[in-house]
Amino acid sequence: MPNTHTLSPEPSVTGSSTPSADRLLFASARIFVACWVIFYLIRGAGMALWFDGAPGDGPFQVFNPLRRIAAGQIGGRDFIFYHGIGVPYLHYPLFALFGGKTIAASELSRQWMSLFAFALSLFAFARAALGRTKWIWVALAVMLMGIEAAFPLVASPALSQVAIRATMPVFVFTALLLPIGELSKAILTGICLGLALPFGTEHGIALALAFCLVSAAVLVREVMFARGGGVAGLRNILFVPIVIAVAVATAAVTLWLLCGTEGAIQAMRYALVELPSDKFWFDGAPPNPYLGAWSDLLTSRHFIVPLLPACAALALLVAAFPRFWAKPMRMSKDWEPLAILMLVYGILSCVPLLGYFSKHYVIPVTRVLALAGLLLFVKLGAQPLGKAMRTNRAARGRLFVGAAFSALCLIVGGALAVSSATTVVRFVRHWQSGSFTFSNLLDRSWDTFMTRATRLIDEHRAGGPPLLWSTYSGLLESNYGVFAPAEDYITLSAGAQRRRRYVDEFRSLQPRIVQTMASSYSAYEEWLQNVRWEFYEDLLDNYEPLGVIGHAIFWERKSQSWLPPSTGFETVPLDAGGQSVTLVSHDPQDRLGVVRMRYTIHNPWKRLPFLGLTPRYFAMLEGTPRNNPVSFPPYEAEFRFPVFLPPASVVRMRFVTRTLLPGATFQVDSVELNKLPFERSQEIVTHAQH
Repeated sequence: MPNTHTLSPEPSVTGSSTPSADRLLFASARIFVACWVIFYLIRGAGMALWFDGAPGDGPFQVFNPLRRIAAGQIGGRDFIFYHGIGVPYLHYPLFALFGGKTIAASELSRQWMSLFAFALSLFAFARAALGRTKWIWVALAVMLMGIEAAFPLVASPALSQVAIRATMPVFVFTALLLPIGELSKAILTGICLGLALPFGTEHGIALALAFCLVSAAVLVREVMFARGGGVAGLRNILFVPIVIAVAVATAAVTLWLLCGTEGAIQAMRYALVELPSDKFWFDGAPPNPYLGAWSDLLTSRHFIVPLLPACAALALLVAAFPRFWAKPMRMSKDWEPLAILMLVYGILSCVPLLGYFSKHYVIPVTRVLALAGLLLFVKLGAQPLGKAMRTNRAARGRLFVGAAFSALCLIVGGALAVSSATTVVRFVRHWQSGSFTFSNLLDRSWDTFMTRATRLIDEHRAGGPPLLWSTYSGLLESNYGVFAPAEDYITLSAGAQRRRRYVDEFRSLQPRIVQTMASSYSAYEEWLQNVRWEFYEDLLDNYEPLGVIGHAIFWERKSQSWLPPSTGFETVPLDAGGQSVTLVSHDPQDRLGVVRMRYTIHNPWKRLPFLGLTPRYFAMLEGTPRNNPVSFPPYEAEFRFPVFLPPASVVRMRFVTRTLLPGATFQVDSVELNKLPFERSQEIVTHAQH
């Protein structure tokens, strides 16, 4: 089928739709898009120059790697990045332009790069679909309003930079839509496809898999047509291999340029092996929501609502497939394979929902639905709609809809402009107030935290830069010009090998000062203590608390020799059936117990991609205020975790398997308990939130 790249408004035979009405529509759409862009620019600048970000995830996920790049460290080798090793390098030019040192420079680059990537990709696709026409602005306004209605502040980086990670697939779709030569299109598509992996790992994988599946379907259909007497021939046999070859070369060269050979190998191992091994039992476990059984989809809107965009994409794919399969098509020329590719990618991009059920995972498929809607309208709906406009009633209806949409653009654009102006006024007042002690680039909570924390650290360091270890690195490391000796976040130490190395480096270095998250600040601290107990037991044995400041607890190394973990375990008999165990404490005061459990996991589906890792294995705790379920790594056979034992208490643990697939079993072989000697510091780490 021939490609159509322009959409022109059909003339009205009645005059009910006038050129002046169209000019108003185009002008109001431009005003809205301009106000939308300005809103994000000002909002991003305000968040950078008056920083109030969370101490974990979000801002520091980017700031820590940017500091390391500025210091000459190499990605993959010296540091890793959760969402694709190329993402911090994408931010680095703006970071360097804005000074290359502060959290303000990092936040400016993070906020503005997210906006730039999101807006540019939408504009590029709309330009390729509509050609050189003013209707681009209307299309952009419609898509932006629709996506923002579903996901407010969709172009902001939020906690996981999803706007950037899902950008390269849109450029692949754009490249396939361009009216250029077949060889040029293959090369351009391959380059964009290859860049998708380092600049957004899971989206690069989803896109590559979708491209291979759709290309294979196109080739199969063409072979079937040729065998049936058709004369089409194998017209895709060169285009698809060229795209794949260019993509592989681009990904390899990009990773090598950014990280070198060693760094590229380690970065890919982290992204493709270590992270997936922890995605389900670690990230996809309480208190995070997860899909533990298919029945969950029917019992909670928490699971149903995020799936709606994916279900819409699947329904559209089923409806469009007959047209796609009706005759042979060319990946390089016809739009139908592109539409199918977009929908398949959108559905595959939702696979992370199997690990951690969060609505931000469906933002990419929502954007795909908006782009697919534009593509289908241009290819199927524009001409029939234009013909329908020739009636008097339809023309008047078009005039009414255009006027209503113009008014909506002006109202929403005006609201964004007012919000932007308010942000500027608030920031100027803050800047002029002088109500800060550490830095006027920080909000009050961060300013107070940094003032008190640096004073505390300076009082307890023995000259020179402090030997500081933080479970979540951030502003303190930047202030003192030091780097985390291991991963910047303890949660980034994914996989059995990295997790053990994190603890080994801590024991080897024995830093003077340690910063952890306060349980009173974050409910996730209990979960983190459960899954990283080796580190916290060393902390309790060898450090004493200096104090709690804001979100953090600070610890100082005791003067004694380093104590290894206690080994005073006693066997606790399993209850009948081996599905539970009872822990009894006769002490008149709180006690902290350490459970050592040996277990055997049988999962016949473990080699099945995606679904094979979904079974979760839990110990459910009853009779204790620390009752977050304990999740067990499927690749281990022994695991330790803490249990809080109230005075004269009976704590019961039930062993549960939650799985989407039949046959996965969790057999507990033995349970041992070690009651630690009572210390007040144990309450600070394990009991403050209660």
